[in-house]
Amino acid sequence: MARTDVMSGETASRRTLPRWLVALATAAVACAALQPYYFGYRLSGDDIWFLTLAIEGWETVRNNALHVAMDQGRIGQLLMVPLNVLGALLAGDPFWRVAILAAYALQMLLFAVFVARLLRRDVQPFLFLLLVTLHPLAFAFMPPNAYPLQNTVPFIVMLVARLAVLRLRRRPARAPLRMLAAQAAFGLGMFVSEFAVAFGLALLAAEYLARLQWAREDGDSAPGKVIRAACPWRYLVGDALAVLSVLVPYIAFRAAFPGSYDGNSAGGLGEPVRILVTILGHIRDGTAFSRLGGGLSSASVTEIVAAVAIGAATAALLYATAGPVLRIAAPVATVAAALALAVLVTLPVAVSVKYQEACVDRGACAYIDSRISYLMVTVAIMAAVAVVCRAAAERWPRQRVLAVASVTFGIMASLVSVYNAGKARDMRQVHAAWERAATVACTTSSSTMNEAALIEAIDPRGLIAVNPPNRAVDFWKIYLPWRAGSHCGQ
Repeated sequence: MARTDVMSGETASRRTLPRWLVALATAAVACAALQPYYFGYRLSGDDIWFLTLAIEGWETVRNNALHVAMDQGRIGQLLMVPLNVLGALLAGDPFWRVAILAAYALQMLLFAVFVARLLRRDVQPFLFLLLVTLHPLAFAFMPPNAYPLQNTVPFIVMLVARLAVLRLRRRPARAPLRMLAAQAAFGLGMFVSEFAVAFGLALLAAEYLARLQWAREDGDSAPGKVIRAACPWRYLVGDALAVLSVLVPYIAFRAAFPGSYDGNSAGGLGEPVRILVTILGHIRDGTAFSRLGGGLSSASVTEIVAAVAIGAATAALLYATAGPVLRIAAPVATVAAALALAVLVTLPVAVSVKYQEACVDRGACAYIDSRISYLMVTVAIMAAVAVVCRAAAERWPRQRVLAVASVTFGIMASLVSVYNAGKARDMRQVHAAWERAATVACTTSSSTMNEAALIEAIDPRGLIAVNPPNRAVDFWKIYLPWRAGSHCGQ
């Protein structure tokens, strides 16, 4: 079976809508679904610290990046801190806030394309729709509203790199320089953080699991032949070198600077029950399931109408694009693999005592890794549609089962939209504090205001979080002169 036939001939011929119409409608739904995210920015104390570094200048950023890297034993902080500083700086500008959301959507689209390449089915419209419409908005430490570039930029780089590797490996003629560039980009993306390393390893694991399925689909049946076809030595060596180019410097740096950051330790390895609860909590809080129905009582008529429109469009588009999903070769295995990878990307966080205490003892489970496991869980949900449709095929027409599934997802999309709109209302209050700060900076001499008057004029409710022992008023004393000098009068 030729891979190009599966991806282009079979699936494209069975589409019920033109590609351009599917793309246009999907883009419209994505824009509507992500609109509530616009007002959420600089929501964590870390983001305020990053913005403070940006105000103080490049030398401060460089020195703090080096200090944090050595203090935490994390060489990736040399890139992560500047990236987070840039994100906190840009997030205050409306244009760049839209660009950040567009990049976040691009990350999800590239992930959907990557999964489609692995499954050899044109599932990216269906998967992308699920990703954007079931995505919960949250105040927790989760992109894109906190650390807006920390995951987005390296994940885009890694996904583009892996797609390039897949493309190059399909060609009969080798292109060593292009392959080297792709693997170098993949390694660079992983270098940024442990979250990026976990995501990169998950991509590799998924790719090799898919190659095993490809070998079986292409006619190999003997286990030895399947493994040799799926895992040629040159593939294994190239990918291993890319991973080692990250892990070796990381381990060497950690040995030289053990660090004192408890969030980067494996002190909780001896607590298997707490590890499991933390993993499940982080995965759960990355999804919208526990949030469905939230905000209904306070939703406005406009929000309800918008939610119904998003849900109806989602249901219709899912039904129209589900054909390739129903033809996934091994849907049960896909569900199992996706859930296993969701556990994999959460495990590095779950072995930390800090995050075990936050999740198990205080119920605060949502974190940066929850956005990664969400991607894997959504793949499992998509593959589960194929499982259910096949299992029910003997009793009910497949199209009827698919219609029920599509409507169910449409209802969920509507409920998520209502919930996100409610969170966006709360985030607008934080946005309003930033707007008041801009007004004070451009119309008032903040140096003549006492501390109480300054807080009362900008953020009397204390919505802008700062990390202790820092004080909010000290941040405003730094921010206001910078804002006045860089933005007022433009």
